[in-house]
Amino acid sequence: MKDPYLLPNSLVLKNKLNITDRDELNKAESAISKAKLFTAEEVKGDFDYNHLMALHKHILGDIYDWAGQPRLIDMQKSEPVLSGMSVKYGHYKQIPNEIEEVINQLKNANLRNLDSYEQKAEAFSKGFAKLWQVHPFREGNTRTVTEFCVQYAATQDIFIDRKLFAHNASLARNALVVASIGEYSDFSHLNRLVKDAMEIGEQARVSVMGKDEQTKSTSKDIFSLKGLKDIDAEIKEQKHPTKEKNKEQSR
Repeated sequence: MKDPYLLPNSLVLKNKLNITDRDELNKAESAISKAKLFTAEEVKGDFDYNHLMALHKHILGDIYDWAGQPRLIDMQKSEPVLSGMSVKYGHYKQIPNEIEEVINQLKNANLRNLDSYEQKAEAFSKGFAKLWQVHPFREGNTRTVTEFCVQYAATQDIFIDRKLFAHNASLARNALVVASIGEYSDFSHLNRLVKDAMEIGEQARVSVMGKDEQTKSTSKDIFSLKGLKDIDAEIKEQKHPTKEKNKEQSR
């Protein structure tokens, strides 16, 4: 099926900026959507399908006309960790139903009432990976799903250090992939990463309690939404190195 999201005879996504170069679009998308994440917490909702769509529109709405809308085609992406095979993403016609089902499962896990970080990380990781596997958008799935899930965790008094994800972008991506392959899914890597991020986030939260308001405001970056774009930016850079880096590597 022809991809309606691409410019004719191109691998560049149609965009509001009329950019026709892939690297240039990646840079513009990174800069604009990263800025939008500074105000992402202003997007309010009930952590449901509509909330997820609203978050995506907030992040990418200045770049793509279809931001905030589920994709209209099925997708495949070659994954090195799967020897080039793709995760079986959700069928595009089933996206709304699958999202609601996964979100309900995540809410029913009652994260707040679980006793240990191991239990919390396991329950969170399952919901995180399942929602990511649906892959509801043509672009921006990792950052939007991560933001949505981490925001929801905060409502359960679970604070996650996003820097750990950003600094281990390749590991995070691969962990999501191997946790999203059906009966052969392996959650061990994602569980470990999430557990560490939960523990670091909680330690950081406790360390700023009782400090002055300026220090608290600065320290909020540890669990703010500002670092989420870094995850996708690093992954995208690994997948599509800039022309300058390609030249350096060829020397």
